[in-house]
Amino acid sequence: MYFFSYNFREKHWREPGKRAGLPKGRFRRRKERRFCRISTKPSLFWSTGTLQRFHLLLIEYVPGDGYITSCRGENRNRKLSRERRMNMLELKHVKKSYDNVTILEDINLQIEDGEIISILGPSGCGKTTLLNLVLGLTPADSGEIIFDGKDITNVPMEERGFNIVFQDYALFPNLNVYKNITYGLKNKPDISTKEEVDEFIDLLGLREHLDKKIEQLSGGQKQRVALARTMVMKPKILLLDEPLSALDGVIKESIKEKIKEIARDFHLTTIIVTHDPEEALTLSDKVLIVNKGCISQYGAPQEIITRPQNNFVKEFILNQLEIKKNNIFALFQQSMTTSMQAV
Repeated sequence: MYFFSYNFREKHWREPGKRAGLPKGRFRRRKERRFCRISTKPSLFWSTGTLQRFHLLLIEYVPGDGYITSCRGENRNRKLSRERRMNMLELKHVKKSYDNVTILEDINLQIEDGEIISILGPSGCGKTTLLNLVLGLTPADSGEIIFDGKDITNVPMEERGFNIVFQDYALFPNLNVYKNITYGLKNKPDISTKEEVDEFIDLLGLREHLDKKIEQLSGGQKQRVALARTMVMKPKILLLDEPLSALDGVIKESIKEKIKEIARDFHLTTIIVTHDPEEALTLSDKVLIVNKGCISQYGAPQEIITRPQNNFVKEFILNQLEIKKNNIFALFQQSMTTSMQAV
C-alpha cells in the first residue's frame, strides 16, 4: 500500500511512500475528510467546497484498483465549529414577495455538506422561487442565506459559484455536444483540465455523441449534456430544476442514478426542484415539502412516509404514492391471474 501527497501551498505531488515511512508528527491535528472518487489519475481529485481548505491530501494506492482518497491533511483555515462544518447552506427567516403577494414566508432550512435535497410541492407553491433565491437569480426581501459560514444574501449570482441545470436544459442548438459541454470554460479555462472534462464525458456516457448536434439527441442525452456542462465548472452547489419531468421510464431511472452517482462521488451538495413525490423520496437524502410558501415538513424520506406532520403531507405525498402502489399491484395481480388461467 502506497501513499501520494499533494501540497496545496506549493502545488505539487510528493513522491509516493509506504505509510510506515511517513513522519509521525506531520499529520497531528489533521482534519479528516473523505473523498470517495476513484480514478487512475491522482490529479483528477477534487471536492467542491472542501478540498481547497486543506494543505495536504494523501492518496492511498492499492495496486490494480487505482487511487483511492484515504487520509486528509491539515486545515488551512482556523478551526471550524462542528455546526459550521456540518451546515454548509443555511436559510434564516427568508421571505420573498411579488407585488405584495407573499411567495415564501419565514423559510428556515439547514442543508449539510454533500446532501441531496429535493424541494417538493404543487405548482405555484414557491419551490422554484426558493431555488432561485439560493442561486442568487432572485433577491430575498428579508432574512439571511449563509454558505459555509458566510452571509451571501447580497452576493451576486456570478460570485456565489453555484450552477443550475434548467428544466429546458438551455443548450446551444448551433453547437455540437462537446462545444456545449466546454462552453463555460471559454472564460474560465483553468477550472477544469482536458482530463477532467474527459472524465465527466465518460461518467455520463457521452463519448459517442460528442460530434452530434443537440437536435440529434434524445431527452435523456440532452439532460446528460446539461449535467456535464455544469459539472466541468465545478460548482460549489448543484441546482436542478425539474430534471426528470420530461423523461420517461428507464431513461428517468438512469438519470436519477447518474445524479446520485455525481453527488456521491464528488461529495457535491445537490438541490432538486420536483413536483413528483416518488422522484423526491427515491432520489434524496432529505425532502423539503413546501405548501403555499411555507415549509410543511423537512426530513428524511422514511420519516416523511412514517411520520407525516400534517394533512397536506398525508394527502399530497402519501395519497399519490398509495394510488401508484395500488395500480402497480393491480397490474401484477391481473397478470398473475391471466397466467394461471392460461396454464
